Amino acid sequence: SMDNLMPYVEKMKQAHAGALQRAPDAAEVDYLMGRMYRASLKTGPSWECQQRALRKDPDFPPALYEAIVLGYQLYQYEASSRPATEEQAKEHARKCAWWVTSVSGYCKSLERVTDAGTGADAGVSRAQLFSAKARRALVDERLDEAKENLESAVREDPMLEEAWDMYAQLVGGWTKLGPPVSEREREKML
Repeated sequence: SMDNLMPYVEKMKQAHAGALQRAPDAAEVDYLMGRMYRASLKTGPSWECQQRALRKDPDFPPALYEAIVLGYQLYQYEASSRPATEEQAKEHARKCAWWVTSVSGYCKSLERVTDAGTGADAGVSRAQLFSAKARRALVDERLDEAKENLESAVREDPMLEEAWDMYAQLVGGWTKLGPPVSEREREKML
């Protein structure tokens, strides 16, 4: 259970504070704390850590990748909400557009800093690059491209959990907004 992770999160917070004192400008310190939060399913704090890492080093590939994964999760959450009033609908549309722009921007940056998307010596794997490209395709509603990238990601790294999770949602009939796609659309994707 997640409760079993909390003692480790507390220890990691202490280690994070100590590391920040020794290396306050190192993006990796905040990136690693963000990874710990993501592992414990704490998306908000993980996102905040990755944002701090990227303020320190906007071209830090591991933090860019995490920002893409987390940004897409937060986009899915926002996109699945159903506003009750016209005012809420406007705010909802604004937030969704912001997430699309953010995820796309991080993807462009990751491709730029990873030797045109090859991952060569960049601190992210080719599988992660495919996974990031899939999320970019998904926010642009290019489902076939997303599927191809996710298949490439899991071929490259069969243990990349976030690629399998997204692939299962896609071929299982779930779109970014949550409702299942039709059986006919699903068959075309398989």
